[in-house]
Amino acid sequence: RHRHPETVDVTLIDLMDSCPALFRYQMQTLFQELTQTLAGQHLLGFAYDSADKGNAKSHIHRLVERFLSLNFVRKVAELQPDVVVCTHFLPAQVLADLRGSAAEARSLLQTQARTLPLALVMTDLDLQFMWINNVDQYFVPRDDAVYMLDQYGALSPPPGAVRGANATVTGIPIYTAFAERRSRSRAIPLSRATAAT
Repeated sequence: RHRHPETVDVTLIDLMDSCPALFRYQMQTLFQELTQTLAGQHLLGFAYDSADKGNAKSHIHRLVERFLSLNFVRKVAELQPDVVVCTHFLPAQVLADLRGSAAEARSLLQTQARTLPLALVMTDLDLQFMWINNVDQYFVPRDDAVYMLDQYGALSPPPGAVRGANATVTGIPIYTAFAERRSRSRAIPLSRATAAT
């Protein structure tokens, strides 16, 4: 959109805006609070490493997350987008789970989900299994992530599919303001201010 604002219509949907407050607190506020302390960072690291054994979430866990995300799914269905690009694993997981198999595609929404191009932008440097979903395109931060996706089988075609996902190394997304060139005279005082803090 930044490069072609006149030809690309982008709608941002935050899945958390449509979730119950307790779930939103767990996924956003509590996570952010934990990242602010060294003990919290170690706790999160331990939790991720413990959960990341190359196994998908339990069926009941995914079912609960899908139920809590129903309003998000309704919004996507109403918009009828040409493509969905997710910057978090949860919306990608919810939409990918709707794809199911051809035999399971009973509802119009499931049929739409099977044909809707779905991309996932990894915003973590390290790949945990929670990022593995039935998507068409991964945008990853580094080459190691492509290797891990391949090892997890994420780039292989899922059952009933003709082809697997693509993976493109793009780095981690940043705010567009960081991509703007600054004059050297403006950058020097900013770097001195940063060094002084």
